[in-house]
Amino acid sequence: MKKYIIFAPKFTRNNGVQVLYKLWEKLTQKGYDAYIFAPPSDYKCKYISHITPEMRKNDIVVYPEIVSFNPLQFQNVVRYILFYPNKNGGQEKYEDYEVKFTYNPIFYPDAYKLPIQTLDTNVFYFDSTIKKDKTCYFVHKRGKWRTFPGIENMIEINMEFPATKDALGQLLRETKTLYSFDSNTQLLEEALICGCDVKIVLENGFEDYHSSYNELYADEEKDFENFIKITQNMNYTGKIKKLSLGTRKYIMKETIKAFFYKYIFKNKEKYTKHFNRKQYLIHG
Repeated sequence: MKKYIIFAPKFTRNNGVQVLYKLWEKLTQKGYDAYIFAPPSDYKCKYISHITPEMRKNDIVVYPEIVSFNPLQFQNVVRYILFYPNKNGGQEKYEDYEVKFTYNPIFYPDAYKLPIQTLDTNVFYFDSTIKKDKTCYFVHKRGKWRTFPGIENMIEINMEFPATKDALGQLLRETKTLYSFDSNTQLLEEALICGCDVKIVLENGFEDYHSSYNELYADEEKDFENFIKITQNMNYTGKIKKLSLGTRKYIMKETIKAFFYKYIFKNKEKYTKHFNRKQYLIHG
């Protein structure tokens, strides 16, 4: 069996990152040898930083869409598209030899579907005994591109507040209405099952969020089995675009920098403290 090397940022509560780690978990549960190529964190999984020539030739690398090109120089490349290409960095088009999967077909219609559910109903649930007296808003990927009356008195939910998922679940159970600038985030589903009215912020108003959760995950296990079947049969022997070691290091550095600095910390000092590029040197 081919091994899986999943190229990922350090574990955070961002749903795209959690999907990559959940992919590792599902592969491991099925008996496949899988590793996370990322700085080790408190998330208990098998990490790897040493890539050998044999692995590049025989095994499979899984890149999210935020990674440009093929920095680990594998022959068998899976591109896992978790959001619209080139929105969070990375490329808009991929190489022909890459096998493409997408979390949601709206992100990349020409890829195989691979939704992986990470919603934790032990954390997010409705409690009729809790008074709903708060109003919140969420910005994230689309940016805060407009204001509206009353927003200054609302609670902003972001990637740093609340600090934990448990605290987020409690806040959502106390929230009557959530306004979201981001229409593609799992927070919307988490808010719905906590009993919130969820509104998407539009240019000239708002619209109610309508869940497609059941439709997206209806064939989750079938889609996952299809992923295993297709990837285990990969055996690309053609030429790949060779990148110099310096270019490979630069791509990996900029990939992690884009994610941590722009989307998580939004702070140069914190970025410098948490990003250690030495852990991303390639050997072999």
